[in-house]
Amino acid sequence: LEPMPVAAIVTIVLVVVAIVVIAGYLILIGNVLANVSSSLEKVIDSVAKISDQAKPIEPIISSINRDLGSGQGALEDLLARKLGGGRGRR
Repeated sequence: LEPMPVAAIVTIVLVVVAIVVIAGYLILIGNVLANVSSSLEKVIDSVAKISDQAKPIEPIISSINRDLGSGQGALEDLLARKLGGGRGRR
């Protein structure tokens, strides 16, 4: 058997080193993604709690919006009557 050429040994070593480095980065990325996932779960839980706490306010806001809408309509009617009445008197 002939000994392996130095270039082949260097190539094999470099391939092994590259595989180890890539595997290390993939493990690092996996850990980062796991931390991000955990943080997102906490944020989603917090948002869900805030949403649940805000639900009792929704009917009140709808009622206020209805009242404001009818009040706006009444003010627009009053303004239209005043402008219409003022023009007729001139």
